[in-house]
Amino acid sequence: SSGINAEWPLRPGDMDELKHLLSLSKRPAVRAILEAELSKLAVAAAAAPAPTEVTTKKTAPKSRAPTKKITNYAWDETSKSVKVYVTGIKDANVIVEKENVEATFEKRSFSVMLRDVKGSNFSLSIVNLNGNIVPDDSNVRVTKTGFTVTLKKEVDKMWNDIKVKKEKSTDCDSALIPLLRS
Repeated sequence: SSGINAEWPLRPGDMDELKHLLSLSKRPAVRAILEAELSKLAVAAAAAPAPTEVTTKKTAPKSRAPTKKITNYAWDETSKSVKVYVTGIKDANVIVEKENVEATFEKRSFSVMLRDVKGSNFSLSIVNLNGNIVPDDSNVRVTKTGFTVTLKKEVDKMWNDIKVKKEKSTDCDSALIPLLRS
């Protein structure tokens, strides 16, 4: 089946981009596809519950449920902010109560915990961010299939990666010296 996949939640600007593509398209079949997708998105957006937004240092009640550490995420950036997208938590926006979302933002790290989601907790923590963020202007928003973290950059600058990478030494001499001394 073609069309917008539920695994790819609607992002801000998607409808505008589809409208722009529609305005550029000339072929009737392509126009029909874009119009159909725009119509589906408009219906889905109208039916979707309002997203839950949480800001700095909200503490959720403790839960005895097992915690699943999130290791798969996507990220995107502008010069002003970084967005981290977590998907795969079905119906998160319906299940997760605002008080069950814990978010902590520091200058170079953040962590998010969703508690009691279908009997599990979900945790994402990223340390050693590639630049400083403004904790008070950063937030997490629960979406239909997970959550989106928005990190406000302290300095308007693009990052090469979300985290600082450890440098690997390529100096062969430093590796050979101990061998030659023995």
